Amino acid sequence: MNVAGNNNVIHEQDAQAWLRLLRTGAVVPNNSPERYNAVIKASAGTLPWIRSEWRDDKPIAAVIGKVAERRITSPIAYGFAPSLKAKCLDIVYGGILTDGSASACDWVVDRIVEELQSHRVDVAIIHHIRSDHRAVASLLSGWSHSDEAREPHIRYQLAPSPKAHLDAMSRKHRYNVTRSEKLLRKACGELTLSVVDSPSEVEEFSACAAAITSAGYQGALNVGFRALPAQVAAIRAEAEAGRLLCYGLKTPDKMIAYWVGCRYGDTYFGEATAFHPEYRSLSAGSVLLQLVFADLISRGVKEFDYGYGDAPYKRMYGTEFWDESTVSLYATTIRGRAARLHSIVRAAAAAASRLSGPYAQRIKTRWRKRLESRAKPADTRASSDNSTT
Repeated sequence: MNVAGNNNVIHEQDAQAWLRLLRTGAVVPNNSPERYNAVIKASAGTLPWIRSEWRDDKPIAAVIGKVAERRITSPIAYGFAPSLKAKCLDIVYGGILTDGSASACDWVVDRIVEELQSHRVDVAIIHHIRSDHRAVASLLSGWSHSDEAREPHIRYQLAPSPKAHLDAMSRKHRYNVTRSEKLLRKACGELTLSVVDSPSEVEEFSACAAAITSAGYQGALNVGFRALPAQVAAIRAEAEAGRLLCYGLKTPDKMIAYWVGCRYGDTYFGEATAFHPEYRSLSAGSVLLQLVFADLISRGVKEFDYGYGDAPYKRMYGTEFWDESTVSLYATTIRGRAARLHSIVRAAAAAASRLSGPYAQRIKTRWRKRLESRAKPADTRASSDNSTT
């Protein structure tokens, strides 16, 4: 498995361990080889970092990551503290693959810690690993300069039919759902759900989605889907593998909301979503979500994986919950110590959010509206992709 355009090449032994362990482990978008290769190629200055261990001609562990020098920022009231550059080893989501043995897990921990001890990297970040995974406790206890940030991961068991999905709601909820769609259709005229699943549609969809992101609070924070080279490369790789399923909600003249995601087996992984702030009062995002549910059910999809992070709509349409941890380890280099200080700021911001309790969502909503009012107007022209009404 070669990674063209970079100085590093993934060794065949590591690639084989990765592929064989995927057959018995959890396959998620970030640990698929096709997507990983595409993202590495599209990310300037990013190098692959793959390690594997074999015993008795069998792979017992593989770790999938990438190394790059990047800026580390800390949020302060929806703004950011001054950033710093650090050389980071990022273990991708789903990037720790083992045979389940304690020795394999210990080997993984040793390889990551080794990078810090040798000062080859300033920070090692293990992204969104289940909090009950043995490696979490081992990493936190095995390296003193570390911290852990937990977030819920939520999935939704889809109903067997669109009718069953609606019937499972309370009468009031069902009324509000159908009413929201009627009001949006009345305000916009024709309303169309476009489905993007081929490589030829990726560029235009990405541009429209990025324009919506830039018009809202996500654009003001430089987060979300922004059609960055790595983001576009990732969804193109999914399209080429036949797994892409992106959705756009369109009026006759523009896209007003979107979902970026892909299907792996019976599970749909939703990766990014946004709606144009002009349509906030008309619940464009909620209407799109219901249409996406209906389309996925018609395709035989069983689960909607919202990914990591919390949100009211995830709680409303969620049937399976677990905690995931992002574990950060800091080297004793100057930049590693500075990055540790940034982590303390992030932890303080998270604690303040928790202490605000029921007022947190109100604060978020008001601040997002303020950011949206400062966002630049966006061009969200509709594309001519395959659509269903």
